[in-house]
Amino acid sequence: MKIFLRGGRGMAIGQSCVRPLADEKSLSSRPKKEKIKYPLSNCRPFDKSEQVLHYGPRKIGTQRGNGNMIRLMAFILPMIIFCVLFSNAFAQSAGERAAVKAQHIIKPLQVGDTIPEDLWNLPLQVVNHRDGKETITLSDYRYKKLIILDFWATWCSSCIQKFSKLYSLQQERDRLQVLLVNTKSTRDSPKKVYDFLTKRKEAYQLTSIVNDTVLSSFFPQYSLPHYVFLNEGKIVAVINANQVSSLNWDKVADGDYSVETKIYKEYDVNKPLFKDGNGGNCPDYIFSSFLSGYVDGIPSQIYRGGELTDRVSFINLPLITILKYAYPSLRNFSSTRMRYNVADPFLYSERVIGETRNLFTYEIKMPLTSLEKVDEYIRQDIKRYFLLNFSIKKESQDCWVLSSRDSKKVLDFPETLTRATNLYEETGASIFYDNYPLQNLIKYLEEKYKIPFIDETGILANVRLELPGDIGNINELQESLKRFGLLLKKERRDIDVMVISNDLITN
Repeated sequence: MKIFLRGGRGMAIGQSCVRPLADEKSLSSRPKKEKIKYPLSNCRPFDKSEQVLHYGPRKIGTQRGNGNMIRLMAFILPMIIFCVLFSNAFAQSAGERAAVKAQHIIKPLQVGDTIPEDLWNLPLQVVNHRDGKETITLSDYRYKKLIILDFWATWCSSCIQKFSKLYSLQQERDRLQVLLVNTKSTRDSPKKVYDFLTKRKEAYQLTSIVNDTVLSSFFPQYSLPHYVFLNEGKIVAVINANQVSSLNWDKVADGDYSVETKIYKEYDVNKPLFKDGNGGNCPDYIFSSFLSGYVDGIPSQIYRGGELTDRVSFINLPLITILKYAYPSLRNFSSTRMRYNVADPFLYSERVIGETRNLFTYEIKMPLTSLEKVDEYIRQDIKRYFLLNFSIKKESQDCWVLSSRDSKKVLDFPETLTRATNLYEETGASIFYDNYPLQNLIKYLEEKYKIPFIDETGILANVRLELPGDIGNINELQESLKRFGLLLKKERRDIDVMVISNDLITN
């Protein structure tokens, strides 16, 4: 290691900062009160040809006399010690200083807070930048009137559905900037995020921050999607997942950030519901399990544990979702194949935005038990609470029937093709369906058209398809499938339907 002193010359540890000594005559002729000065600016590396210092058992001295050397050492040694300490103090790298600074606890920012300068200038790793940059700072967009930080994950369909709208707003308004933020907690790798976004560049081209740990500390989020709006250096709004549905993005772009304000209770899905105030106060239990309607202030959650579990929780979910977990055979029936002989069929409907009457909260706790046995307990509770019966019957209906004329076309793709699709994102862009089961498409179409779809292709392997952006247009859908050797026709068929009835109604 080198120690750099004033003057720019380097000196290795163990070397002295010396000048040639004055001869004895000049020393004796000096006034006694005058001291010899050795300015630091004239220090130079030690010359081995000069016999100056010896360490160890040898006697300290020079050919010119020990007295002068002792006086010189009295000056030099303190300076060496000072130089070493001073150099080490300033040799700390910027990275080390940043690491020390990062150890301080970050205080989350609130609406109305000013963004700290350190946060404006913090380097952030990005992918899919239009100029190919790998790092940016928030300060790069400081001139924008509105910056939207959009916290997301590749597995968050609710997040992804908004990308197309946000991108179009960004294109229309020069003073608006959207920055996606993918935090480390999502477990999405930078490559996965890059591949995800580039695959969808026809629909939108948004830059995403990746591997984030800092922004998520300044702006904590408990569910996705989650948005933070920055305007003129301040936080003007924070929108959580439960407020997104009431948000008007066109008004946001014009400066109106008003949404329904709701204060949510703290809830940790990894702890029992209502224990020690987790999710608020506990309503009355029913036997050893708990069942209630919608519990205000807690986001929807599912907890089932591992193969052995002592607790299963379904929080604020449609009753039909709970039924499908308890009765796996129900998952084979879409909403178009379900019949309800009950007093209030709406209670068994899928989730409806803004409606909570069909949402239920259920939790069962027991000694450590296998999931198979727990599902049996849940079925018993459902039968006890709702008095339900399940049966299957045949029913004649108009159906869309998918058959194959040439299966080679949908199977003609390399085995290494990554499994990916934007089918569920509904951006309006052309749909890619790469290396996916055909059955997934059938289920999606059945829910989309609200009419049974029947797969008679006999294709069990994954397929590759290219479908129209407007998949709700039956003519375009038929033409797309035809190009891949598939034929879609409407026919009358007898199909199985699931009948859910209530004992009080049937008796």
